Amino acid sequence: MLVLFPLAPYELLATASARRAGDAVRHAEALQAMERQAHLAVEPHLHRAAAAHPTLMTLALHYYGVMHFAVTAGAALLLALCTRARWAATRTAFLVSSLVGVTVFWLYPVAPPNLLPGTGFGGAATSHPGNPFGAMPSLHVAWALWAAALVVAAGATGGRVRTAALAAGGLHVAITVLVVLVTGHHWLVDVIGGLVVVGLGAAAGAAHRLGRWWGAAPVPAQRASS
Repeated sequence: MLVLFPLAPYELLATASARRAGDAVRHAEALQAMERQAHLAVEPHLHRAAAAHPTLMTLALHYYGVMHFAVTAGAALLLALCTRARWAATRTAFLVSSLVGVTVFWLYPVAPPNLLPGTGFGGAATSHPGNPFGAMPSLHVAWALWAAALVVAAGATGGRVRTAALAAGGLHVAITVLVVLVTGHHWLVDVIGGLVVVGLGAAAGAAHRLGRWWGAAPVPAQRASS
């Protein structure tokens, strides 16, 4: 249910966002120009390298479409079962980062590289046909980082378990970043945007946890018997 909750406003905004195709293309062209000026336009090079191996590109597209939800839902279930005390703050972090992302989709629609003419991404299909102009920020990256943090928290017992959790979480984030770029679903600046929104969510989750800690009623001291 947690993973499905942000999809409701996402789908409601999808139709309206699609009507702003001109704005989305102009914003994408501005981001592309900024990346080129800063020598950060790595997407075409990564795409060409992956497109030379059709099997690799197919795997990347499947990872993008499936693991985004599967890993996030699995990590949420793992945390709910293993560390219930952290669940409320973690849920707040997820919802805030997701809703901030959806708000940006509405205020600043951006076409992904594979929908911008002249970028050379014509062979990669979009994974969001309902809202093709929600590239900024990358919620794939934001959710991947959130899920990685959950896996690490669930394996915080130390030793080999913690090492395995760190490796698994870090690998998922790294693969997700690479996949969103090689498939042409996001610009590099969208990845940075995803990191920003998950940071905002983490701050909200920390504030929620701190508020509950400060708001906890002190245990009254027992009166000494006379």
